[in-house]
Amino acid sequence: MPLKRILDPLMPVLLLACLCAAAPAMAAEKLRFVLGLAEPFSFEPGKPQPGVYTEIVSALARESKLDFDIQTMPFARVLAELQAGRADLAVIDDSPIREPMLRDYLRLVRIGQMQLSVWTYRTPAPDSSEELGGKRMGRLRGTCKVFEIPDATIRFQDLDDIGSGLRMLAAGRIDELCAVREAVQSALHAQADVATGDYHSGLEGPVLPFRLVLNKRNAALEPQLRRALLKLRERGEIAAIYQRYGLSQSDVSP
Repeated sequence: MPLKRILDPLMPVLLLACLCAAAPAMAAEKLRFVLGLAEPFSFEPGKPQPGVYTEIVSALARESKLDFDIQTMPFARVLAELQAGRADLAVIDDSPIREPMLRDYLRLVRIGQMQLSVWTYRTPAPDSSEELGGKRMGRLRGTCKVFEIPDATIRFQDLDDIGSGLRMLAAGRIDELCAVREAVQSALHAQADVATGDYHSGLEGPVLPFRLVLNKRNAALEPQLRRALLKLRERGEIAAIYQRYGLSQSDVSP
């Protein structure tokens, strides 16, 4: 049989094999991972420290062998990016994740908890929700929804960062500041010109479970991410990250 008659049917296969061998391996598509700005959990780019959750996400990328494009932004925008389908993964507390949003997202495992509290300046901190009526309360955009109490007539002031909230509190532009305790302590530590003893906290809200949230279009990655995160916990890497920022960390739940 002529060699040409043998090779002709094989040419497409041989050509494809040659192209695959010659072409460089295509890089896997990056997954867009969004984090809300709340020091010490995440910092704006360029800061000396990346933040607790930023470090955890970076460790998760290494352990799961996935490529993340990590971006930090105000909390309210994190939720908007998820709702618009522009984010693949996020770290967010459970409170805004409600139906019908659960049709679009998978929640994986908790990576930590944060305690909300209400802060005042040179005045006693509130002991009850009744004391919040008519007050001007600062909060990070999209957070502290637990204090949206009916009939309390709280006037909320959305803030871009905790530091500006503390300055507004000291200047009397707001009456109270609602924020995660660790985030306020971090902001106080970073502001050398403020008297930390003048700020008082009280009326704590619930401990919010912060979870890894994954869009369902990437549902096949859930087992891979879950295994990686649990391995980080078992090896003590997550606890070590918290300790580097002077924080303790609740156990990671499946």
